Amino acid sequence: MSQLPETDDVRILTQQMRAYLNWYKANGTEPFFHRKSGRVVLSLLHVEHRGKAEFVRGINSEVSLPTGSICAERAAIVNARTTFPNINRKQMKGIAVLEVPLLNTWTSEVVHDLLNPLPPCGACNEWLLKIQEQSPSFYVVTYQDLSLEVAQERFLFWSLQESARADPDLGAWNCHCCHHQNAPLSTVCGSCGVDRFSSSYLRMPTQKKYFRVLHALEHCPMSFKELSGKLAEKVPDLKEVLQRLQRNRGKHKDVHPILSRDADGLYHLTETGRQILMRKQDALPSGRRRNARHKPMRRSDKGACNGSEQMRAEQICPAPNSCAMASQEVKGP
Repeated sequence: MSQLPETDDVRILTQQMRAYLNWYKANGTEPFFHRKSGRVVLSLLHVEHRGKAEFVRGINSEVSLPTGSICAERAAIVNARTTFPNINRKQMKGIAVLEVPLLNTWTSEVVHDLLNPLPPCGACNEWLLKIQEQSPSFYVVTYQDLSLEVAQERFLFWSLQESARADPDLGAWNCHCCHHQNAPLSTVCGSCGVDRFSSSYLRMPTQKKYFRVLHALEHCPMSFKELSGKLAEKVPDLKEVLQRLQRNRGKHKDVHPILSRDADGLYHLTETGRQILMRKQDALPSGRRRNARHKPMRRSDKGACNGSEQMRAEQICPAPNSCAMASQEVKGP
């Protein structure tokens, strides 16, 4: 935990959770509200309210089985809405969850029997998924034990199964400008606003020859011979360009190459390459999209537009003569 920057959200949330844990050790809780399972779970919800980080506490309650229990996560959400009635889902940033023993049973055996790291239950996960719809970077932090030294951070929509089959270029990433940990599938840093696929962030060369190669591979992979035949005149140093695009990651592990080469010797655009190409389409020599956007309107097109406007006017008032007659009748002689 000490390796994280002091401004990291997980580190700040953990510091607040440690304060909550110390408070719980000093004050305890009423065992009646935990009489069904004998387990106590603390949660801490990180919200941004009026430009300030707030940390709202929650604790589970088990009063009656027929009415169901209230988990710590949902208790924190309800507490936040009670404290800040005008808060919205976008202002909710993350939540930490920790199981602790009842004070009267705080023994080494009970401590080892805790279920940490404790993920959200099905009901809580549904609530948190609804929050994530408006707060894409919403994160859940659990801890290995009561020391809070080892934290496990996960994003609700990025399960182990998803991360195993998802494109690594779109996974969680640590911004090397401000060191902020960003959610999977995000492209803009939640702290400094840098675009992870911009040429400046990736330190990709901006010469047109590099984008010509990306454009050539946009629709299908190609061999070196095919690329050379297509780009020989425009990219005479094709071999060096391909090597540069394949190793464009530097010392940052979460910056992925722009091109890859398979076992058959075919060059492919990676997801990073596709994202760059989307952002730099106007720099390509074809200019097809630019021409399509700025295509001048022909005289016949203007006439067609005028005709369609007249048709819409006729639909609004299908019988203009009858409208005029009606107005004359209202005016009287």
